[in-house]
Amino acid sequence: SYDTDENAYGVTIYGDYAYVADGDGGLCIIHIADPENPVLVDTYYAPDCVVDVFISGDYAYTAASESGLLVLDASNYVSVENIVNPPLPTEFSLSVYPNPFNSTTTITYSLPTATEVSLALYNLSGQRVTMIVESFMHPGIHSSILFAADLPSGLYFVKLTASDRVFTQKIILIR
Repeated sequence: SYDTDENAYGVTIYGDYAYVADGDGGLCIIHIADPENPVLVDTYYAPDCVVDVFISGDYAYTAASESGLLVLDASNYVSVENIVNPPLPTEFSLSVYPNPFNSTTTITYSLPTATEVSLALYNLSGQRVTMIVESFMHPGIHSSILFAADLPSGLYFVKLTASDRVFTQKIILIR
């Protein structure tokens, strides 16, 4: 894992780089070719909180909470071959890493088609604890970070609903 020292609001992965929208008003670019040793290679700062990021061509498009859309040149870090024709997943999938976890974990899900997505966390009683994502999503591999600092230790379930299909993953929060 790599600690950005701030809350991460969104992440996009292309090639060997992770583009992380952080709560400090920036976009962190992390080289992840060696998952055991991620390296921060650059940070772009915005005047307010960057909440999401999308990569297309040589540019990173970031959604900022107050200033709107910011467009940044990411040509040093973007592999154009991976972006022009990114490989699309052929099936739905749901995974959580790390699991068990302490405070935060990353939920990754693959969508082979554009669809409405609902991603939620449930407790053992079947009660929804939090809605993580509820949005129309394009095909591809998506990630969301679950912040569980306010939740008690225990067993939870992540439930992904997409294209009238339901996927569930058991996760364990350890303090």
